Amino acid sequence: MNVLFVCTGNTCRSPMAEKIFLNKLYENRIENVKVLSAGIAADGISPMSENAVYALHRLGITDTYHTANVLTEDLIQEADIVLTMTKAQKEYLKTFKNVYSIAEYLDEEDIIDPYGKNKEEYLICAKQIDEAMNKLINKIEEM
Repeated sequence: MNVLFVCTGNTCRSPMAEKIFLNKLYENRIENVKVLSAGIAADGISPMSENAVYALHRLGITDTYHTANVLTEDLIQEADIVLTMTKAQKEYLKTFKNVYSIAEYLDEEDIIDPYGKNKEEYLICAKQIDEAMNKLINKIEEM
């Protein structure tokens, strides 16, 4: 199974989702799941934001190496499921049948955008993603 997380710049939400989900896959001993993240407006060179790294460290995740990944049609087509952080991002990609917002796929709210905000806002966002990833793990285990 291939899962692709998508946000705008691929420096905050979707890379946090990627790292949190990878950690949960490891903790739950789930194999054969490939996980990537990308951004609709990513530049292809930026690292994960410092505040996103901080939030992941607070959740106990130390693998925070990341370079922003530009979203391409190939990435979308290679994924079994594409999860966007917001309904608006999903709407932007509506021509693809394998794209869902986290809100609709996991019965969650849109993932708040912490971009440009303080460390605590990033931590709130990371915790929101963490809860959503728990639901995603449960959904995968039921498959």
